[in-house]
Amino acid sequence: ELISLNELAQKNFEITSSVAGSSHPAGQVALGVVAILLTILACFNYMNISVASSSKRLKEIALRKVMGSDRKGIATQFLVENFMQVLFALILGSLISYFLFMPGFNTMLPFTVPFRFVSIPMMMLFFLGILLFVGIISSLYPALYVSKFQPVSIFKGKTRFGSRNLFSKILLGFQLTFAFITVVASFLFSDNALHLKNQEWGYDGEDVLSVRVNDASQFVALREFAKENPHVRDMVGSSGNFTQDFDIMTVNHLETEVRSVVLGTSPQYPGLMDMKLKEGRAINSLLDDAANREILINEEFVTKMDWEEPLGKKITIDSAKYTVVGIVENFKYHVWFGYEQMLPAIVKVAPEEQYQYAIFKSTAGNLDAMDEEVKSKWLEIAPNDPYDRVIQANAYDEYLNEMDSNVIIISFISLIAIILASLGLFGLLSFNIQSRLKEFSVRKILGAPVIEIIRVAAKQYLWIVLIGFFIGAPIGYFLIDSMIQNIYPDPKPTSWFPFVLAITIMVSMLLVSIIGQLLKAVNVNPAENLRNE
Repeated sequence: ELISLNELAQKNFEITSSVAGSSHPAGQVALGVVAILLTILACFNYMNISVASSSKRLKEIALRKVMGSDRKGIATQFLVENFMQVLFALILGSLISYFLFMPGFNTMLPFTVPFRFVSIPMMMLFFLGILLFVGIISSLYPALYVSKFQPVSIFKGKTRFGSRNLFSKILLGFQLTFAFITVVASFLFSDNALHLKNQEWGYDGEDVLSVRVNDASQFVALREFAKENPHVRDMVGSSGNFTQDFDIMTVNHLETEVRSVVLGTSPQYPGLMDMKLKEGRAINSLLDDAANREILINEEFVTKMDWEEPLGKKITIDSAKYTVVGIVENFKYHVWFGYEQMLPAIVKVAPEEQYQYAIFKSTAGNLDAMDEEVKSKWLEIAPNDPYDRVIQANAYDEYLNEMDSNVIIISFISLIAIILASLGLFGLLSFNIQSRLKEFSVRKILGAPVIEIIRVAAKQYLWIVLIGFFIGAPIGYFLIDSMIQNIYPDPKPTSWFPFVLAITIMVSMLLVSIIGQLLKAVNVNPAENLRNE
């Protein structure tokens, strides 16, 4: 069925053996959601600090109202001022994104995301939308809140910001909750990603080179070349390759059918690849001995069949019967690597005319030299065919780089969330302490110990942090654990270590952000603050 390129790009992830290489749209949606949440967090942070910092302009607001200004005029002034700050932030943020973040982001992707839009009007609409959205969300509440106070209460000193503003504390609680969610999720995801990245392959891919051949004559010519080349330690043939091509077939044991990966090879192939034999022995029968055809199966095959004694079992593959003589450790192949459920696998002997790959193993440290020599020989025997080869040790680089990129991106998101939450806590606490310096001075004169002053200054915010932790940490744990279980068929069992490490880092960052303000409360100078009383 013919489909448009646009539709192909959007639905390519649904196609087996895809041709366009596009990813699942869930990743795009996830990044979009995260971007929106971080923007909202930044707005909340700005709202809190904007409201608290307005305490320095109380007398200006009162004086303007006494001189005849109405609430609408004052609110409009605050809106305009805040919109100008948002506009400046939008311009600066776009420049930082263009010159710093986008190049860094593109280095982690197998393609380049351009910093451009479909059209100039679309670009203008996008930036205008951000300006209005962020400007209204971050500025409307502070403008309306600040403009409502009466001059009498301001001049009497009864108006205070930051200490009893319930809405500001709710916003801070939301910031801390989201920060705990992202930090816990980041460490759990990173821990699982590193586990998958460092898993054993089930064979040794070092110094191994596989070359695709088109017919038996090419394979024979390469085999003769390998016998005389000092850089070639061994060379075998195979009808498939872990990283490029293999059959997925339905095989039978009695009445049971099993969908399995089937790899046809030379009898020496498992030895060259150093496949880990767990039980039994290697294949040593000849292909034409129909009564004694032998196969190796992986551990997943044994698990799937629920066999207690797998050796000697008979398996039917394409109407031919084979005897299980050995069990090898589960090995990684391209379709499985990371995202698909591992299938049972079989290694059997294939006739030479079916070989599509010549598998070379070099002597230690001579892989590059062997690669150049094999390439030169290939140009002699098949000058019109491409030299299609894979270095086994590098075969999964795309997947491993993707795992590294995912860890970097989600860690960066967590860092931003921590910074926003820390700034929010710092802003509210600093203005709260600033408005209570005389109270702390009196407490100090009356003999209050240092720990008591710290407790009084930080008590209400400690509760907000604890609430954010007890809500955010479990949500982050269950969300990322559910995602990992759905995406990866063999994830690492969740442990307590990344969870505790994430919480420790989060709490440490919060303490660093507020310790200076707490010291300000402890080191308050009563003589200076009570001079006018």
